[in-house]
Amino acid sequence: MSINALAWFLSVLVLVASMLTLGVISCDRFFGVVFAMKARVTTRRPSLVIAGVWVAAVAVSCPMLFYRRQMTRQWLNHTEIWCADDWPVVSS
Repeated sequence: MSINALAWFLSVLVLVASMLTLGVISCDRFFGVVFAMKARVTTRRPSLVIAGVWVAAVAVSCPMLFYRRQMTRQWLNHTEIWCADDWPVVSS
């Protein structure tokens, strides 16, 4: 595992977590407007939702951690280095 793969994993992790958090906030606002008279706020629910968002974000971004490889190619006067996906080939 290279530093580039770890940086890619962390950037995907933060991106997915922020998107899921915005989705949860918008759903909360929607239900707050539609069901305004129904009390549904508890002290435990926000902690569970935040934990669920981060668990889902880690689950979505984990393949980037395991299948991202640093590749190198030697040219005549230059060494090219890049990161690429190295997914396993599955034949049916």
